[in-house]
Amino acid sequence: MTSKVQEITGKRLPPNAGKGRPRGSRNKATASVKAALEASLTELGGVRWFVQLAKSNPDAYVKLLLQILPKAAPESVDSGDILDDPDPDV
Repeated sequence: MTSKVQEITGKRLPPNAGKGRPRGSRNKATASVKAALEASLTELGGVRWFVQLAKSNPDAYVKLLLQILPKAAPESVDSGDILDDPDPDV
């Protein structure tokens, strides 16, 4: 069993010293940035903003999708392939 006394200074350590953040828990900074992004998207118009982005700048829209979607997506995608597809379910 490990000692709860730090060897160099002889001081007692807090009960959770050295354990770090629990697995799966979010970093406070990441959580606050995510909340700020969600608030800004809501203010911009949410889904309408994404639709407007896709129409006005399809390359930026595809880049955004590839950042958000899982990395299993193909690496070289042309925005015309996605936005001009007559059957999007395939």
